[in-house]
Amino acid sequence: MEIMWSLIVFTLCVCISAGTFAVQGLYAVLGRGTKAQLPALLVAFCALVVGGIGSFTHLQHWERAFNGFGHLTSGITQELIGAALMVVAMAVYFVVSRRQETVPKWAGIMAIVVSVLMIVLMSGSYMMPARPIWHTPVLYLFYFAEAIVSGGAVAWVVSAASKADDIQALSARITALGGLLVVVAAVAYLAVIGSAHFTAVGYYYDTNNPTKSMVDSTAFLDSVITGSLAAYFWGTVLLGGLLAAVLGFIKRKDGASGLFMGAIACIGAIVGGVLFRVMLYVLGSSAFLFF
Repeated sequence: MEIMWSLIVFTLCVCISAGTFAVQGLYAVLGRGTKAQLPALLVAFCALVVGGIGSFTHLQHWERAFNGFGHLTSGITQELIGAALMVVAMAVYFVVSRRQETVPKWAGIMAIVVSVLMIVLMSGSYMMPARPIWHTPVLYLFYFAEAIVSGGAVAWVVSAASKADDIQALSARITALGGLLVVVAAVAYLAVIGSAHFTAVGYYYDTNNPTKSMVDSTAFLDSVITGSLAAYFWGTVLLGGLLAAVLGFIKRKDGASGLFMGAIACIGAIVGGVLFRVMLYVLGSSAFLFF
């Protein structure tokens, strides 16, 4: 399977957008982070726009996507609905934040709910029985974890840059939590591809490749841990997970420079997210015959 960089950009940017919007919604509920609300909202909106462009550019004839919008079960339709709700929620959030000194709690709750819904709809698009290596609830867990770590890191950077000291330490804690969840999701993914349920496929006959031998599903686990895909997996764990967790914990303890540490955590989350998605595409290709 070809690595679809446009879709990597889409899912990555959606996680950043939804995570940032949800975190600033949390701060609205807590009545904190007033100085950081507008710049955080701009980051969330721009990430959503870039992700939306990526979703369309992976199609050779993007205009034909409109033919599928009449089917609510279509993945691209559900993603469009989620993105539209996000845009509307962001517009409402912007208006109320300009009219009042602090963002009301109901707007914060709205931001959290819409962001969670967006991650659910996006993740559901990749639940494909024809791609058993993707068809697992662990994918939901990873995308939620990435939304938390990237949203926390963005809020960390924005709070440091805008001098919103009342949320900087909390942003670091959210980043650390998200980083730990990324590690948990990555390990859980290892458990899935090494499980008896996945490897006990049995025999099959592919009419398109009648002479091709069966895919050795038991080799997936070895390739991810120590083989050709080890760099992608351990890069996800170390850069996308542990780095953010360590930096967030250090910030909470000694109050080191927030802007620099937040930026490093943010870059690590992005790099780790890209590595995990590339690994998914490579594994998806190797499991192509399972359907």
